[in-house]
Formats: sequence, C-alpha cells, structure tokens
Amino acid sequence: MTSTKKNGAHMRETILQTAIELFTQRGYDATSLRNIAEAVGLTKSSLYHHFPRKEAIVEAVMAGQKQEIDDLLDWIDQQPDDGDLLLSAALHWVDTTGPRRLVGMRFARANQPLMHRLRHEGNDRSEWFTPVLERVLPGTPTSSEILLGRMTFDTIGAALAAADGLDVTDQEILDAAHASTVCLAACLRSGGRTPDHQGNPAPADQGRPEKSRPQHVDGGTATTV
Repeated sequence: MTSTKKNGAHMRETILQTAIELFTQRGYDATSLRNIAEAVGLTKSSLYHHFPRKEAIVEAVMAGQKQEIDDLLDWIDQQPDDGDLLLSAALHWVDTTGPRRLVGMRFARANQPLMHRLRHEGNDRSEWFTPVLERVLPGTPTSSEILLGRMTFDTIGAALAAADGLDVTDQEILDAAHASTVCLAACLRSGGRTPDHQGNPAPADQGRPEKSRPQHVDGGTATTV
C-alpha cells in the first residue's frame, strides 16, 4: 500500500470513529456532516471525498461489522474440531472485538430510530450471525441450546446493560463478559442444563425439551452495531 493510500485509510478510520462518537453524544439525526468535518479538522468538501453523505458513514460501519463476522467464520473454519469450538469461538469473538463492540452498542442504544430503520432495510446483524451458531452448535440444537448459544456470544451486551448505574470501567465490563462467556459455554457443554435455586445441576432429562425445535439456527446476537 502506498503512503497516499495509507494516509487515506487512516483518515477514513478517523472520520468513522469521530462520527460514531458524535452520533452517540448528539444523536445521528442531530449531527451534520459539517459537525463531523469540524471535529476531524477537515473542510466539508474534503470530508465529501471520503463520505459524500451521512448515510455512507453508517453503511461503512455496518460493512465493517459484517466483515468482523466473516473474519470470525474464517477463524472458526481453521480451528480443529476438538469438541470445545463454541467456547474458543465465543472467547475469540468477545476478546478480539470487545472494545469496538462497546462503542457500537452505545451508538445503537443512543440511536434506536436509526437502528430500527436499518433493520427494516435488511441490515439486521442477528441474521448475519446465523452461520456462526450453525458452525459451533453440534447436531440438531434445541431451542434452549440456541438461546444459550446466542447468549454465549452476546455477553458484552449483557454486561454493558448490567453496568448501568455502576461506576465500572470498560475493562471491567469486558472482564465480566469474558467470565460470563466461560460460564454459559460450560452450561451448554453440560447439555444445556441450568442449576436449580440451590446451585445443584438439573437432572440430565431436563436438559432438552421432549420435542426439539427445527434444525435451522435462526438469529444471532442482541441489537448491536
């Protein structure tokens, strides 16, 4: 890559990061391209060179998120089938994308009308995540196993929600997400059985419902960007 291309890629990333910060602080609809250009230190015409319209910024963010999932699928396909692929894949996802996902989730929480529009336009991240669950949940998963599988990958979202009103750092949120991923994966390894109110494992025949749901794994993580 030439120096000019590197500089262009760096500026594009700077614009994206700055725009997401402004969208989170002010709201997407209340933030103009001029606001973004001023925050980055560019003229509006220079910003247009990278993003001719505000929607293009969100499209670039969504494309980046889709690429992260594609990268995860590639990573999964390169791993040995050692019987613990769910845990290793979920930890890889949580640990490698955690800081970016916190930023994206805060953006999503601050811009629910925009997220609703994106889902209706076909940009539903949960659908993108379906192939991940199909690769890491063996056999024909039950509905409870699919649910636990989704939760195992979405512990950052749960930890961020649980952190509301608490004086905790982002790293503490990510550490809690990592620990939760390990616990949920262990629950799935036990056949999806959850402890009773005294902490004792449920009987083996309670791990699966009498009738399993359809084979297709439908869905992925909670609302995120």
